Amino acid sequence: MLPVPIPAGAIELRDARSGTARHVTLRPFRIGQTQVTQGDWAAVASGAPGQPAESTGAAHREPEIPVHAVTWFDAVQWCNAASVASGIAPAYRIRGREVTWDVSSDGFRLPTEAEWEWCWDYADIARYADYRSLRGGGWMVGRG
Repeated sequence: MLPVPIPAGAIELRDARSGTARHVTLRPFRIGQTQVTQGDWAAVASGAPGQPAESTGAAHREPEIPVHAVTWFDAVQWCNAASVASGIAPAYRIRGREVTWDVSSDGFRLPTEAEWEWCWDYADIARYADYRSLRGGGWMVGRG
């Protein structure tokens, strides 16, 4: 999980349903060079109390594929466990279903929507209630 530095910048996020847009200024941050893999997930989860256990055995069969079939809550718990394992302060405080983000923390965290059109933010609350933004990628393990 080598982090890649991303410079500061700005983006305009548009909401097609409401016809609104908002300008977001981004501070510099670091993001993993690849998605978290089954192997990454299992390595952290195996040593973290309260961390969801790997459920499919995929980490042993194909450790290089991205982790999948985890909830948003699983992901923030994993981020905290990865932070602790790396000797840095966790980015999230978790109390039941309430999660707060310490923006001053250097701990592992999910990117904001503006950072990677991704996962910290809520989706359109008027339409989707408390669903988080969903983003994903494609992957394929080659078979010879």
